[in-house]
Amino acid sequence: MNSKDYDLLLMFKIVLVMTTSNKLNEFNTILKDEMFISSYQVDKMGYLSIPAIGSILEELAWRHADSGDFGFDALNNQNMLWVLSRLSVKILQRPQWRDQIIIKTWSCGPDGIFARREFQFEDRQGNVLLTAVSHWLILDGDTHRMIRLNKMMDLFPAHAAIEHDFSPIKIETVHADYSGEYEQVRHSDIDLNKHMNNTKYMQRLIDSYDEEVIDKYRISSFEVNYLNEAIFGDRLKVVRQDPENNEQRTTIIRESDQKEMARIQFNWEER
Repeated sequence: MNSKDYDLLLMFKIVLVMTTSNKLNEFNTILKDEMFISSYQVDKMGYLSIPAIGSILEELAWRHADSGDFGFDALNNQNMLWVLSRLSVKILQRPQWRDQIIIKTWSCGPDGIFARREFQFEDRQGNVLLTAVSHWLILDGDTHRMIRLNKMMDLFPAHAAIEHDFSPIKIETVHADYSGEYEQVRHSDIDLNKHMNNTKYMQRLIDSYDEEVIDKYRISSFEVNYLNEAIFGDRLKVVRQDPENNEQRTTIIRESDQKEMARIQFNWEER
């Protein structure tokens, strides 16, 4: 298929999504909900774990997009899919087991080649606990070619303003000061898109540290660049660069082709 034919097919898909959507006019620009921090969402210290934070953000994004008929099902029906490309999270105060918190998300519309989405966690008094910004791409389900968001401007009901004064960064190359063992991607790692779920990369990173490190330090902020898709049976390993000023960069490598699956940059703080 040449590029002209591909663009015509893409425009047909976009028009079909627009004409079959019956929710956009009722779309709430901010999704706000209240949640209870359960025991299965916390680490051994009783604080909301990093993988659980990632899962909450991802589920919030899906729910909000679905409420506007622009989520998983609407795109999947047209053989398109959302993929998370970059994520930046700043933890101001870590929620604990049994806490009741307010979680919010909103779409900020296209941001260059990405769709920008922001998040915020608050306690019941309105104090901000966590802020996050994510960058998403829409891919063709067959070719995995990126779909240009400037063709889809009408489908982005945006929040009134960008609230958070930061954006996900492009993480620099990671130098291998530590290299772990290759471990297989298992069934429990796979999500609806049939590849390793985004939260599993942070889980593998945390699991690569000795207990004394996790007992003494915790992650206060992190950035993730998702670069390639891992599928069931792939063998992955964690490669880490030594920390500088409490900041550390890591990458996840696939054994079969030595491609990077994700780069992660984060800051440690003492507990």
